[in-house]
Amino acid sequence: MRNCAPGFSTCPHARTIFPPPAICSLPGCWPRRHFIFFEHDAGAVQKKIACQHQFQAVQQTVQRLLPLNEKMPERAGFIWHPLGAGRTLTLCALALQLRSKQQLLQATLLMVTDCEKLPRQIEQTFQHHGLPLPSVATGALAKILHDNIGATVITNAKTLQDEITALAQATNKPSDFPASPLVILVDEKYRDDDLSQQIRRALPHASLIVFKSTPTLQANGQLAHDCIHVFTPRQAQQEGLLVPAKYEPRLLDWHIGKEQPAPAHVQTEDHYLPAAKAEDRIAAIAQDVFEHYEQNAAANGYKAILIAVDDESALRYYSELATKLPERVALLTASPRNEEFPLAVLKQTSLSENAIHHSHFDHGAFSIFITSLPIPLSFAAPNLQVIYVDQPASERQLLQLINLTMRVSGEHKTCGLLVDYWGVTRNLPLALPALNAAELRAVLAPRFDESSFAELQRARLAVLGFFDMHLSRWSTEPWLLALQRSDTRQAFARAWRAFGRLLDQLLPHAEARKMLDDAKWLDAVRQEAASFYLDENLSRAHVSPKVHQAMASFIAEVPGLSIKEYVSVYAESFDQEVNNLASPLAQIARVQHALLHETAVNLAHDPAFYEGLQQRTHQIMRERQHGLSDDQTTLKKLWMEIVCLRAGPAAQANALGLSEEAFAFFGVLQKFLAPGAAEQAQHREQHRAMANAMLAAIAPELAIVDWNMKESVQREMRRKLKQILREARCPKPTLEPLTAALLRLIHARFGKLAVYR
Repeated sequence: MRNCAPGFSTCPHARTIFPPPAICSLPGCWPRRHFIFFEHDAGAVQKKIACQHQFQAVQQTVQRLLPLNEKMPERAGFIWHPLGAGRTLTLCALALQLRSKQQLLQATLLMVTDCEKLPRQIEQTFQHHGLPLPSVATGALAKILHDNIGATVITNAKTLQDEITALAQATNKPSDFPASPLVILVDEKYRDDDLSQQIRRALPHASLIVFKSTPTLQANGQLAHDCIHVFTPRQAQQEGLLVPAKYEPRLLDWHIGKEQPAPAHVQTEDHYLPAAKAEDRIAAIAQDVFEHYEQNAAANGYKAILIAVDDESALRYYSELATKLPERVALLTASPRNEEFPLAVLKQTSLSENAIHHSHFDHGAFSIFITSLPIPLSFAAPNLQVIYVDQPASERQLLQLINLTMRVSGEHKTCGLLVDYWGVTRNLPLALPALNAAELRAVLAPRFDESSFAELQRARLAVLGFFDMHLSRWSTEPWLLALQRSDTRQAFARAWRAFGRLLDQLLPHAEARKMLDDAKWLDAVRQEAASFYLDENLSRAHVSPKVHQAMASFIAEVPGLSIKEYVSVYAESFDQEVNNLASPLAQIARVQHALLHETAVNLAHDPAFYEGLQQRTHQIMRERQHGLSDDQTTLKKLWMEIVCLRAGPAAQANALGLSEEAFAFFGVLQKFLAPGAAEQAQHREQHRAMANAMLAAIAPELAIVDWNMKESVQREMRRKLKQILREARCPKPTLEPLTAALLRLIHARFGKLAVYR
């Protein structure tokens, strides 16, 4: 099972078997128990279990650090996992494993991260596993480490940078700082300064493990020898943890250094700065950003970031876009001009990174965020889809920007987009030497190329392949009959989703718009089939709002489509709808699926009645399949079942002198105690009396508020039911399953909506 938080699997019902500490302490579970976490969210507890790449990374890191001796610092290294692949919980799993190793109990563990979630997750995890809780240091780091030898300490990058000199001086004085191995875990994500290099210089005796989002390479282009574990973006995409990233160069005439063959990140910035800040260039790019965002990301509710070359350019972009997107554009600069933009311009010093992140990305206040600064760590938001680049970018910065757009966010985020106005994607193999051709294609592929349109064409043909190519589009009826089988409808829904996702990626390109004619018709068929066959899977197989808007605005030379709404079998118009169908086969399919839908919906309320109806419907269809009944006879029999369904159990209950509630009990008793027709007739009176007795016996318990949340009340009901069954000499093998069936019936008919904790 995969958790919605990428990188970990989940079991939401774990607490119903064992409480968290019990699971973590089960015998024989080491080391698996160190990869089980319980996350508290709004009062609920969610169990998470590490995926394979996380388990491997933690195990290899621990093996690298052991044994505990003076050579530990030499065995330091880095773990390359992309953002969105569960790095936070991998770090948490590693901390738990290190704290639980007998050989590492004397080591002091310092964790450096800017993730707000990690300290809380570490504390909850350590508490569940019975380990000492970590300390959180926001200052006086050297003193905290001195006073907590062998403890776990969590701090952020800024605190460590501010105090790294004092920490280095303290650790280099054995008289002031007790000798103890120091293991440092650094979550180095999107900071230009290489924090790990500072730590190595200041604390050479520490064992440093760095989690990186960009790889460290040797001079020959190979991964550095201190690489512990690699989980590439391509692997993350194959596991469904990341979406693909696409690049789209736009306004090529305005690209900087476009006459040079080298990628733009190697150009000298000052040389091109006047051209980059030209007013007509910024105006043209701002207009293009507005149009591109509205056509590609706005409809699906995703966000964008525009990265300008400097603060002045960022301010100009803001003034251009603020008129086009009022109150939907925010700006972050090193020295904002608050006198010009008092409400919307944000000071970097006035709000923390996380405050800006939460208010403008999570809550949807802004659509486009403009900055010239390195993107803050907290902007790693899943709902970010587009980054507009108008500044040079190093290899590391380019990989970071790509990774930012690849986070999974809802079913309609099909890809991340890197829109290039500078020229950073002009020569990607040279710009990203760390990636081979296959990895480069997986990490960043062109959005509009022949292979993309060929894939879209194959997806279109795959959906159309479910139907005869000669079918007319003047009526959906023959198209619906092609989807009679449930497995065919499931396959059609999968193919339609794949086609819709590719359309979302490539619209509004002209080549993709050519397929809107087919898409509009197929979506109409899907909707009618969902109503015709009462198929929930087809109902949920809808396209993204972006594709839906494109289809709605597309004018095709096809007949106007009128999507039929679901008509209940109990409605007067149902008969007319069936009679309007041209072929007997379509009429049979409509009535059959209406019967099966209603019996499935109501089965729990009266199992015997609706199960019998369901079985008779299947028997009628089997007779037709085997040639024992023609279409007219089959349709006549199905209409008779419709009449029985509409009458409901009330008619049969009245004939027996029972209420509908007692009749439901009667049906369950007949099913378990008298499966044959002769036995049912023989024991009918006894079962009538037992049904009335059971209903009267449980009446006091049903009168109790929230009885279905009180175990003691349900135990009493179970006791009374068993007592009546024993008095009736119920066979011992039948006693437990019959009691369970009766309790399910009681919950279905009388249960209130309850939340079990």
